[in-house]
Amino acid sequence: MQRGADGNTVIQNGLIKILSISPYIILSAMLVIAMLPLLAMVGTAFRSFDTAFTTTTIFPQYWSTDFFGRVLGDPRMARYFFNSFYIATVTAFTTTVMAVLGGYALARYKNKVPGLGVFIVFILMIQMFPTLQMIIPLFMNFSSWGVMNDWYTLMLAYPAFTLPMALMLMHSFVEGVPYELEEAGRIDGCTKLGVIWHLVIPVAKPGIASAAILSFNHAWNEFLLAMLFIRTDRFRTIPIGLHNFAAENSTDWGSIMAASTLMIIPILLFLNILQKHIVGGLTMGSVKG
Repeated sequence: MQRGADGNTVIQNGLIKILSISPYIILSAMLVIAMLPLLAMVGTAFRSFDTAFTTTTIFPQYWSTDFFGRVLGDPRMARYFFNSFYIATVTAFTTTVMAVLGGYALARYKNKVPGLGVFIVFILMIQMFPTLQMIIPLFMNFSSWGVMNDWYTLMLAYPAFTLPMALMLMHSFVEGVPYELEEAGRIDGCTKLGVIWHLVIPVAKPGIASAAILSFNHAWNEFLLAMLFIRTDRFRTIPIGLHNFAAENSTDWGSIMAASTLMIIPILLFLNILQKHIVGGLTMGSVKG
């Protein structure tokens, strides 16, 4: 009987271990499935001209940089990359600054200013509208103002899509900042902007980093507005540059995959720089009992 009990105990322990690691196995499988398109993109980018579509494997047997040479050899691509980086950086900075100030105002004054709570609901409703419904009024206004077909055209348009999300994100983070920090700052003689700069921003860095990353990513990858609002090749962005590799009767998929691989590098670098600020728990220990 003792041996049977020992055997049942071993089986139960084995089942417990399997159940404990099963979520990680499922998540790993889902991650692999989600990564397959990215791996296929990179694998196609490193094929040669002759073997681009002759094999069905994800990675090439012989690695080549033929398509990268074609992309980097196009003088327009460097200009497209610069335009995208410049526009995305300005968009991220503008959105983040407005989101910090606006999020602070919403968090601290929504119970003091009549109608501010309704305004928060209105901001949430804006995110429900499709992008296409906002393009037409933006196009009409920009055309009447004479601000079409330039860098600042997209710099003015993109915050209309990135600011609501960043604003609500910062509103939530500022609400989590202990109000005792601000009171201590005011006692020490800080102004309102001084409190935001010296106390709120350092504690709310995870929210600021998240807002900057999301805004930069949106502006970097956006295609439709850049296609409609920019008609001069000098100001076009990298998504439009990718579209140039698609001709009427044929598409240079190898070059598109190579350019797409290069396109994700700034996003990865930007995320790597700011990821240390995304880790939560920075408010822990800020206020002592």
